[in-house]
Amino acid sequence: MRDPLFILAPPRSFTSVVSTMLGQHPQMYALPETDLFTADSLGEWWRTHPPGSGGFARSGLLRTIAELCFGDQSEEAVERATAWILQRREWPTALVFSELMGWVHPLVLVEKSPTTALHPESLRRTLHHFPHARFMHLLRHPSTHRRSSLAVLEKNGREGPRHWDVRLEIETCRRWYVANTNISTFLASLPEAQKFRIRGEDLLADPESHLRAVSRWLRIRADDAAIGAMQHPELSPFACIGPRNAPFGNNPSFLERPHLNAQKEKAPAGAVPEATPDQLPLPHGVRRLARAFGYE
Repeated sequence: MRDPLFILAPPRSFTSVVSTMLGQHPQMYALPETDLFTADSLGEWWRTHPPGSGGFARSGLLRTIAELCFGDQSEEAVERATAWILQRREWPTALVFSELMGWVHPLVLVEKSPTTALHPESLRRTLHHFPHARFMHLLRHPSTHRRSSLAVLEKNGREGPRHWDVRLEIETCRRWYVANTNISTFLASLPEAQKFRIRGEDLLADPESHLRAVSRWLRIRADDAAIGAMQHPELSPFACIGPRNAPFGNNPSFLERPHLNAQKEKAPAGAVPEATPDQLPLPHGVRRLARAFGYE
């Protein structure tokens, strides 16, 4: 089987749209969010991803199994996927992932679970089980990342942007810094051929050239037909709201508007957007790391 591709990034870093785009390549297949490598066993994973926990991974894995094993994403298929998981609670999560790889063979399986980047042990787990995997470090500027994170909290019923608790701003910056530091440390020891770093703003601003570069790095087709297919993430079977018992798996905003032109990042990649009058300046360490990634 082909070695998988893991997209590494903190939450709110374009992972839904970018992974879905890559999955539309004729030689790749993208999963929704699964968080599989945040646990050793499937039983542990099931316990730590209960219904209504606020993440997308439970829906993501259920929709994946329903689609690949049972042929659709109906409520009935999701119930059968639930039974499939519960019958295999002793399985290592790496074995589950290998099973998914077998179901899509000979396609390259693309996995994106932002929670993985927050925990070094999860990153190590992926490499231990798949030592020849490829890893893409997907970036987003910390200022727009913070803005996006706070907007989600506001949409979910928290106070408006003029009333943010300072701790929320600090926490979103901390998560960006921790995740990207973890990823950078993890990738430092890998051969150059196994890793690829890209700013999400650049990819969304000029998808054709950047998708071609990614395809060449992966040594898969980089012709016009393949590049064109990747610019239609809306055609993925997971690019929509799922059934009632597994509705998500990706960012709900993306699932509601999965077309590429709805995902354009307005701020140029090289610019550092200033904090609004209602936001704290970015911490020095965050700005220093952003500059290391090419942001001015």
